This record gives sequence, structure tokens and C-alpha cells, in this order.
Amino acid sequence: MEKNSQTGRNEQFITRKTLLQRASDPDDEAAWTEFVSYYEGFIRILILKMNVAPDMRDDLSQDILVKVWKKLSSYDADRAGFRSWLSGIIRNTVYAYFDTYARRQKKHTLYKSDHEVSGLGSVEEFDTLFQREWKVYITKLAIDKVRDSFSGKAMDVFELSLDEVPAEEIARRLNMQRFSVYSLKNRVKRRLLKEVEKLREELEF
Repeated sequence: MEKNSQTGRNEQFITRKTLLQRASDPDDEAAWTEFVSYYEGFIRILILKMNVAPDMRDDLSQDILVKVWKKLSSYDADRAGFRSWLSGIIRNTVYAYFDTYARRQKKHTLYKSDHEVSGLGSVEEFDTLFQREWKVYITKLAIDKVRDSFSGKAMDVFELSLDEVPAEEIARRLNMQRFSVYSLKNRVKRRLLKEVEKLREELEF
């Protein structure tokens, strides 16, 4: 069942526009900390997917965040959505890293060849990666929020269903009736869809 303690938790979120405005203020450390809590994990996922060397991932992630912080004050929502704006900063910073890597390895011939080190041959491929991983990231954030909202076997049922375990097997493992499996699964799914929509409204400004 859903926990009553969850009531009002969603009201703690600040709208993305307000957060972006506050985070662009160098004196508002709390806003920047909140901003980083939302986006740093996603940036790290992209860096990992782009095959950046392990010993460079932390530095590159920080480089991206510093560039975002410096450019936030000039961000214009009328010219581009924040997700597109962020995508450009991440892409350009990581590609610059591979350019430098290629030169150091004396393999620098054409701009595209540098990116082959990362397995990304074009801007379009990066954009596809960005969009795909963003959807996964938003879903994981939503699942974490939903997990805090349910007690008992509800999340066990839902997570097993995500692993494509049949309802009959879930019922056997958790010692429950099959109709209860369907009921709990659908309850969590409905809540998850609402959380995904809420996060998209908050984070895809």
C-alpha cells in the first residue's frame, strides 16, 4: 500500500525555470547543489556510454558542470529548450576531449576520425544516445520516487515484472495470489507513469 508519509513530498520541488535562474547566481550555493543533484548523474552516464577513459571521467564531468555554471546566466529559453542546450555543452566538451586525445596519440587526421575513438561518428548519433539515455534516466528517477511510496510486496512485484518474470512465477516466489500480482503491478505502474510525467515537466524545461 502507499505510505501516507509521502504526502506533500512532491511539493518540495522547485520549478526548473526558478532553479535555473537561482543556479545561475554564483552566490546561491543551495540552488547549484540542487541543480547538480539532478543532472550530474545523467552527465556521468553519458560520459560512461561514450567510452571516456575511467581516469578521466571525474575531471570531464566537472569540466562540463563548470561550463554549465558559467553559461547558465546567458541561457535563453526562447532560443532553445534546456535539454537541447545541455546536450550541446556535453557533446562539445566530450568531443573536445577526444580531439585532444587523438592529437596526443598522433592519430588526428579528420574531425570525424577523432570521434571514432568514442564509438560516435556524428552529432546525430550523440543526440540519439542523449535522448535514449535521458528517457532511461528519468524512468529510474521515477522508480526511486515510487519505491518510497509503497510498502509491502508492491515494488517486489513490479520489479520482477520489469525483469519479465511471468505473473504465475511472481505469485509463487512471493507466496501470493496471481490476481494480487496483477493488482499491485498495475497500481505501481499507474503511479510510475504519473511520476515520469511530473519529472519530465520539472526537468525537461
